[in-house]
Parts: sequence; structure tokens; C-alpha cells
Amino acid sequence: MEISSVIKLIQGGIDTSIRSQVWMDLGAGSGTFTTGLAGLLDPESLVYAVDRDGQSLKRIKKTNSGAKIIALQSDFMKNDFTSLQPDGILMANALHYVEDQFSFLTKIKNKLVPGGRIVIVEYDRKNPTPWVPFPIAFDELKVLTSSIGFTSITRLAEVPSVYDNGMMYGALVK
Repeated sequence: MEISSVIKLIQGGIDTSIRSQVWMDLGAGSGTFTTGLAGLLDPESLVYAVDRDGQSLKRIKKTNSGAKIIALQSDFMKNDFTSLQPDGILMANALHYVEDQFSFLTKIKNKLVPGGRIVIVEYDRKNPTPWVPFPIAFDELKVLTSSIGFTSITRLAEVPSVYDNGMMYGALVK
């Protein structure tokens, strides 16, 4: 995915007025969205790129003009990250791998600092595929996050999916 699309999908979810933020990118893969996030944050900020695939994490460019990136090899669905309380969590094309999305989002909601935010990028689809086993369309995400106790969800942007004729959306959940 081109960096311009990455930025378009997540930019509105990042509060750039706050310095020295800590973010987690869950399911970071090779870091496409991690790098975009780091570039939007203040250089005093920190982004933990979390993925179970250590080889993918090695491809993340650790130096950029934004926040420092630290790669953590871990299965984000199993690790509770007890030592971290981030200002924000990014999940770009990762939530669709979580079968029990209610429990998982409840868990990460409780990890955030007060007033923290979650930025979610997903395919706006309802039918599963081999590469999107548990899809969550934006209207379903609204219902789910409301039932968990989030008070706000905003569609940030959408871009065409390169894998089908559908769309991908970026959403801010608070």
C-alpha cells in the first residue's frame, strides 16, 4: 500500500498536539502502517511494533523523521502487555484475525491511558475470505465498540482495496 493511502487512513486519528506519546501497532507485519504512524508522531514519541512474525519485524525501518520504533515479537492476541499503558493503539488489517473481537477490544480498551484512542483500519466487508477470516464492516464496528463502552467512533477515511472491488476504512475509536 502506498504511504499516501496509509496516511489518509490514520492521520485523523492521531492527536499531534500531544508530545511524547506511546503507541502500539498490533499486527505490525513489515511495518507499512507502523512507519506511517511514526512519521505522524512527535520525534519524542515511541511506537511498539508488535507481530508474531519476527522476519517481518526485521524489515521495519527503525529510523525515520518521527517517533522511535521498537519491534516486539509477540502474538498480540495472547499477550496482555501488562507493563505497557499506551496513549494509542493502531490495528491496521489485524482485527479481522481476531475471532472474539468483543473480548479483545474490551481487553485493549482497559490497557489505554485515560482518554486514549484506538485507530482501526479494516476492509469494509461482511463476508469472510481466507485472508479476512473475521471481517468487521464499519457499521458492525460501530455497534461493537458502543456495546463495549466506547463513547465515540469516527470514520476517518476510506480507500479502494487492492484485493477486491471493496473499500478499506480507517476509524478512530475513543
